Amino acid sequence: TLIVTSIVEKTAPFLLFGRYEILEIKNDEMVKDHKTGLIWQRLYETNMNWETALKYSRNLCYGGFSDWRIPTLNELKTLINENQDSTSDFPAIMNDDYFWSSSKAYGYSHSRFVISLSSGSARCILEKNEINIMCVR
Repeated sequence: TLIVTSIVEKTAPFLLFGRYEILEIKNDEMVKDHKTGLIWQRLYETNMNWETALKYSRNLCYGGFSDWRIPTLNELKTLINENQDSTSDFPAIMNDDYFWSSSKAYGYSHSRFVISLSSGSARCILEKNEINIMCVR
């Protein structure tokens, strides 16, 4: 009797900069951050005020997931590479635009913190401004 076995070798995922893995699920690209365990949209939406961004994140079905949300300021800060002039190695960040965080700017009415992943600078702005949004889960 001849017994044939098949051995499937599982390879480790390719990680950009030792931490980011590009995932494609249902034709949607996401980035898994192996340092934090968070999964981010790879592409981001532009020019949304806070109310529009909040509705967008709550209604987002991406990669088959519907639990997307606007990240906190601290979650966005994890994408900044402090060792290289406060720039981000995150795939798809190509400019110095700011991104919404869910972190409220206490003491400032109708304001939220935003952060530039290119320069690393954070500031608070009014919710009526139009800023980029990149959701996380």
